Amino acid sequence: MLQFLRPSAGPVAMLLFAATAVAAPPAPSAPAFTNLAAPLDLWTTGELAYRIPAVCRYDDGSDHGLLLAACEERATLSDSGEIRSVLRTSADGGATWSPSKVTAENGDGTAGNPVFLPDPPRGVVHLIYTTSGATDHERRVLSGEAPPRRTFYTRLTIDGMTWAPPREISEEVRADDWRWYATGPGSAGVVLPSGRLVVSANHSDPANGSPGYQAHVIYSDDGGATWSRTAPIGPNGANETTLAVLPDGDLLMSIRDQSGGRRLFARSTDGGTTWPAEAARSELDGPPCQAGLAVAGGRVLLSLIPDPGPRRGLSVFSAPVGSLAGKDDSLPRWDRRSVVAAGPSAYSALVDLGGGRVGLLYEAGDKSPYDAVRWTTFQVAD
Repeated sequence: MLQFLRPSAGPVAMLLFAATAVAAPPAPSAPAFTNLAAPLDLWTTGELAYRIPAVCRYDDGSDHGLLLAACEERATLSDSGEIRSVLRTSADGGATWSPSKVTAENGDGTAGNPVFLPDPPRGVVHLIYTTSGATDHERRVLSGEAPPRRTFYTRLTIDGMTWAPPREISEEVRADDWRWYATGPGSAGVVLPSGRLVVSANHSDPANGSPGYQAHVIYSDDGGATWSRTAPIGPNGANETTLAVLPDGDLLMSIRDQSGGRRLFARSTDGGTTWPAEAARSELDGPPCQAGLAVAGGRVLLSLIPDPGPRRGLSVFSAPVGSLAGKDDSLPRWDRRSVVAAGPSAYSALVDLGGGRVGLLYEAGDKSPYDAVRWTTFQVAD
């Protein structure tokens, strides 16, 4: 049974991504940001483990807005089993945070991959997440031994901070022959000026062979009451996704390549309804890993592990929005790069705080990338 908003059980630190051009990595000497704040641990792995960060900013008219930071709280570091989604909020730009609370759980199974969509005109923050059973490891879902993953929708009403009962939307967003299904994770949901809700996701289809992953998008034009899905976005191996809105209203998607290739990008010019059948392959290297994506300060920002090998050296790459040559171009020309965490690090989520200031929620530690989920901010370099 799925339940909402009880205090988190774990220890809490109360302080705290086929084109015509190829984008090559920039020299590290060109900084992507300035004024990197000291990191604040929002969740620390101990008796329980914390992974898969997500963050958004709800514009409530105040100076800082309301920040919502989330991750998965796990009984172990395993990607299956007892996993719940937890949330902390900040009303002062991330200086202080509320206690951790559970936003979704699934008994001894998984309720994870949270994706938030802040929607001030409606006075809500939408939440999409996915669930699976206690023993439904990814390989069992992929092989068909375990049932497909399920997808749920709920919303947080800001006035009163109350959650609506979760509603399953699996039949709307997942094709019958898809098996694995995962939203985002991280910064993978946007609300367009039209009111459309757009979430990037990935799935597996056994007809594609191995590994069978492809990306896709789900969207709602009625505030989350009903949902539609797009055609799949290749190539085979397209996995975890993040999403951002460009100044011209187009959508840019960053995609992990589970087959071990370089980072993939795709662009939609019609509000997410259609996408290219094949994503464009960039020159950004690294291990198969999720990456954060945002547009802020007139630049496209990507937070990722930049080098093959172990997950470490989380960096922010920056490209002028104007470096995208036209509507058919989905590969930003990265001309700046800065390191956030030189040591072990992994997943991340970016959020535009306004005025060229950006927040970053990320996994990092001294011994393991999964020691803590940390918060920092920086100023986008001009």
